[in-house]
Amino acid sequence: MDFNMLVDAVSQNAAFLEQTLSSTIKRDNFTARLFDIHKQVLKEGIAQTVFLGLNRSDYMFQRNADGSTALKQIEINTISASFGGLASRTPAVHRHVFNVLSKTKEAAKILSNNPSKGLALGIAKAWELYGSAK
Repeated sequence: MDFNMLVDAVSQNAAFLEQTLSSTIKRDNFTARLFDIHKQVLKEGIAQTVFLGLNRSDYMFQRNADGSTALKQIEINTISASFGGLASRTPAVHRHVFNVLSKTKEAAKILSNNPSKGLALGIAKAWELYGSAK
């Protein structure tokens, strides 16, 4: 939740976004177009009072020179609701791979994950707050 709140705060800091994205905007037409839309919305005034962020963070393990590992965030996706259904199946795939490799202790440590439920609840709550009659 804390990380999502940070992403939300950054998304609402126009000066920070413009400074941070300035070199990307110069070279990437897609990002430039998104930023143009962002500036136009700010110019016209934000009409929405309800916002929903559907974020997915991707992580990988980094193996350090001393053999230790660290979990590193490699990406955040802010338009990623579709992967919620697939992500709920990923732990079973990882468990299966570990079991095939006869690493049953490692397989038992894989936690379940059901982001689809949270995504659906978030969408339903946003719909309710926005005004389902609209």
